[in-house]
Amino acid sequence: MMHYTLLTRCIAEFIGTAIMVALGNGSVANVELKGTKGFHGGWILIGFGYGIGVMIQP
Repeated sequence: MMHYTLLTRCIAEFIGTAIMVALGNGSVANVELKGTKGFHGGWILIGFGYGIGVMIQP
């Protein structure tokens, strides 16, 4: 089993959370902003965006 320092674990958590927030909030922006392909796409697109963010988080 590998042991990582606290700093390494904190950095990994920060990067993973940043990716999750970027994908989730990006999907909300895609649904809400006029002129985007997902305009009025609904909660399914938002849930999919957040779900992908959670799935790829380490």
